[in-house]
Amino acid sequence: MPTPFDDIPLEHRQAAEQVASYLVNVRGGALFLSGADVRLLAQWLEEDIPVPAILCAIDKVSDKRRAKRVKTRLSLNRCKSTLMKLVYKKTSLETPDIPQATTYAEALKQWSLAIRNAWNTDSILMNEQRSFANRLEHAGRQNWSREELAEHVIAWINDFQDDAWGQYGSTKMDWIEDAEIELQHLKRLLTGHRWVESVEEVARDRMRQYFPLIQAQELWNRLNGVST
Repeated sequence: MPTPFDDIPLEHRQAAEQVASYLVNVRGGALFLSGADVRLLAQWLEEDIPVPAILCAIDKVSDKRRAKRVKTRLSLNRCKSTLMKLVYKKTSLETPDIPQATTYAEALKQWSLAIRNAWNTDSILMNEQRSFANRLEHAGRQNWSREELAEHVIAWINDFQDDAWGQYGSTKMDWIEDAEIELQHLKRLLTGHRWVESVEEVARDRMRQYFPLIQAQELWNRLNGVST
């Protein structure tokens, strides 16, 4: 049976699936990429553009869409400009104030500590956040390359976001209602399935704001904060 990634070489198939899973966790909907997105993703992977950079671009574009809701669907093509800026540094991008680290182990420990320090009595999914922080510390004790490290952590981020939506976000009907109100000015332009998708994207965005440290752009910034 054909899959959405049949046009992507086998050596890049796992990376493609991680990108698609992350995009779905951000925008909602089915695990599906358009033909144009599949071709673009295949090109990026052939050019050895890092997967964390692709996912960071998705996060940054999602942040922009929060500031100004639009009728267009979030796609990889709409992340292209931001990705090129990230990878080739054509313009400076605002980055959080992340401390420098001398090793990836140190960077992961700092990341884990930041997650733990962000907990408070109102925090949700504490066990899942604790598990993620523990995994970061465990990863720091492994002799993994940057690429191997990124591959594992991306899988954990996808698992966390997927579980968070399944356990918590999908049951928050007030988020759906708030999203419908926020998108009211676009309702006549978004019909049928596109309206449902857009509402889910806004609701998922609200959930992701509870976990700003468990996102791909955090991984990208932590990796780049290591002075090798």
